Amino acid sequence: MQPIEDLAAKLKKVVRADKEVLLAYLFGSRGEGRVAKHSDVDIAILHCGDELMKAGEVKEKAARELKLDEDRIDVVDISKAPLTLKLSIVKGLKLIDRGNYEKALIDELNKKFPETRIIINSSVREAIECNAFSLRRDVLYSRLQKVREEATYLKEEILVRGVEAVVLDGTTRRAMARSIHELIEAMLDICRHLVSVKALGPTETYTDFPRLLSEHNLIPPSLAEALEEVARLRNVLVHRYIEVDYGRLLSKAREIIDRVVPKFEEWVLGLLRESK
Repeated sequence: MQPIEDLAAKLKKVVRADKEVLLAYLFGSRGEGRVAKHSDVDIAILHCGDELMKAGEVKEKAARELKLDEDRIDVVDISKAPLTLKLSIVKGLKLIDRGNYEKALIDELNKKFPETRIIINSSVREAIECNAFSLRRDVLYSRLQKVREEATYLKEEILVRGVEAVVLDGTTRRAMARSIHELIEAMLDICRHLVSVKALGPTETYTDFPRLLSEHNLIPPSLAEALEEVARLRNVLVHRYIEVDYGRLLSKAREIIDRVVPKFEEWVLGLLRESK
């Protein structure tokens, strides 16, 4: 059974050598890091070649490069795949994108699944980048510093104002929403990093990160629940910003600063101590 890094490198060599392949993924169990001994190799391609022959050509070349029987390899044409399969494909490991083809695919999926933030390749890609599935202290520390910066800004510049002063001033409203968004992103980015390097499984939404950490006893359950709620707030800010009630958002900001951030900081500092 080939390591995911070696498998990805060999498949990248195959698809990059074929100029008619515009976008390609390794998906399924191998693309998501769930590899069994006899797992098949599932490849998805978007191409500008012969509609009938291209998938077979890529399959043959991949089999030769991987030294596997062609029966162990399956090649899917992305343009012909149903939406549900496309959703599985983008959760895999991207091998090549010769333009903005991935973005177009994600846009198509987000129209079908508007409440889902598709998180591409996060588990496998970051695990490969981090080498040996180890926590990166620089990632944890830099994101924690961002959490602290935004928490301080909100506490000193926004929360000291009255509700009307915030809600009625467009500049202040936008600054508050932006700061909350960035604070949430930094917290969830730490969760994503931990899920990735621990190879806890594929994710589709930001709420999956704290949920998976909790299921593997890597975060206190109460903090995980709070972060799931925070992730849902992030989705509102990103996807349903027109519907935002800024009075309630101000109240949520106060709750995050007072109750969530201190527990989150304590948890991350514990991770940093353990990773020495």
